[in-house]
Amino acid sequence: MEGLSNSRYITLFTKEFGKTPSEYVLELRLGRARELLLTTDMSISQVGAASGYKDQYFFSKIFKSRMGMSPFSYRKQHK
Repeated sequence: MEGLSNSRYITLFTKEFGKTPSEYVLELRLGRARELLLTTDMSISQVGAASGYKDQYFFSKIFKSRMGMSPFSYRKQHK
């Protein structure tokens, strides 16, 4: 990938994976968060941190916008 411009890299990545690198990383992080919410007793802030989010409120906002419910509600509903 060395020598590629940022826009060319994004274009190639999107063509290969069907989503942008940012979207791919976001899906990985939220997948990890869902797994931790269901399989551990970690606090919401710990789950967020373990998923790559330093700010618990930002983590909760992103989670809710993508999953349609807060991390707390997700854990409660799916356990």
